[in-house]
Order: sequence, then structure tokens, then C-alpha cells
Amino acid sequence: MYRFALVEDDLGQKEDLLSKIEEFFSSRKDKEYEVIHFPDGESFLQSYTKGSFAAIFLDIEMPGASGVEVARKLREFDAKVPLVFITIMAQFALTGYEVDAIDNLLKPVTRTRFFAMMEKLLRRHEKDKPRTIKVSAQHETKLINLDEIYYIEISGHMISIFTDTEIIAWGTLSGLLKELPSDLLVRCNNNVIINISKIVGVKGNEANLGKYKVSISRSRKNETLNALAAFQKYR
Repeated sequence: MYRFALVEDDLGQKEDLLSKIEEFFSSRKDKEYEVIHFPDGESFLQSYTKGSFAAIFLDIEMPGASGVEVARKLREFDAKVPLVFITIMAQFALTGYEVDAIDNLLKPVTRTRFFAMMEKLLRRHEKDKPRTIKVSAQHETKLINLDEIYYIEISGHMISIFTDTEIIAWGTLSGLLKELPSDLLVRCNNNVIINISKIVGVKGNEANLGKYKVSISRSRKNETLNALAAFQKYR
């Protein structure tokens, strides 16, 4: 679910933006979203928890603390949450750069402009979101960040996942491969799936992962090296 904060004192503008957000998500497969409204910057900052929103829509002209002041205070403890300024004055675009706002919407906000901004916003959100996998381990479900995995070794239905520690889980190779992104984790031999991003070197048929070393089979060496080259090209 996408969760947004709308910091806006103008009730008419609030309703207009809520309507546009609803219209935007009505045409998407991922329709789950929530908007939390704050009538001023002070109430927003007092209740804000880092990581609780996919983005913040922030009106510039508000009584009390302006949107610019709120953005500067927010950046003191959260440097990454996406900010979208809403304003009637184009000159605030420069301030947007100062606090790393992803966009500045000029009132009245048109449907076309708003939808384009939302597409950009969600692309950034998906790119920044940690990719994870759920596994069944020791009578519980664990959520593992894919970027923390060095490699995975499968023996029958036992799955050993090597991060900074070893995690034992249960499942099948075919089921696991369906869940893993092929641009990041590839099968380098019959029983091992390797994280391409962790490779620091390849010598002969051995991949050096820094913390670990993993064998690459002859039949899968080209596939592994091609995946590594593609990863290095586009990272």
C-alpha cells in the first residue's frame, strides 16, 4: 500500500488533490493507497515518523510554519522521503532543489500535470524500495532483503541462505527461482544461486564474493558472466 501525507490548509485544494489521487489510482492495478491530511506544518512534524510515508505533498503558503520551513526541519531527520511542493509561485522551484523536492506543482494543479508527477513519484518509490523475499524458516516466516544475500545453496528441500549469517529455510529450487529477480540472483551451478551484486572478481570457475567464494559450473559460466556484465553496465 502507498501511504501519503498531505499538508494543506486550504480545504478546497485538499479536496481537489484527494480527488486527483483517487482518479489516478482507480486506473492502476496497485490501487491500495491511503492519504493522511494535516492542516498545518506543526501538526505534521509533531506526528511524523521516519519511513511512514511514500511521499509528502506540502503546501508552501500556510499559516504558522511555511512549507519551506517544514521541509527544512524535516530534512534534519529524514533526508530521503520524497517531497512535492504545492504553490502558486514558480520561484519556489529553487527552494525545492535546496531540500531535494522531486517536483513543484503550481496551483491550480491540472490533471495531466498531476498524473505525470505521480508516475515519476511511484517509479522512484519502486526503485528505492528494498527488494525482499519471504521464506519459511524454523516455524516462522522471515523477510530477507535481497541486497543482503551473498548466495543461496539448495540441498533437497533445505535452503541455506548466506547473508552475514546463515539462514536455514525450506522450499524448492523451482519455487525459489520464481520469486527471485533474474537480474540480481542467477543460478551459477546446479545447487547454488549467486547474488551478482556481491561478486568482486571471477578467477577460473570461482566467484569471489569477498566474504565467501562460490564455484561456477562450466555450463553456467557464460550465463553468470553475462548477468554480471549487464549488472555492471546498468547499475
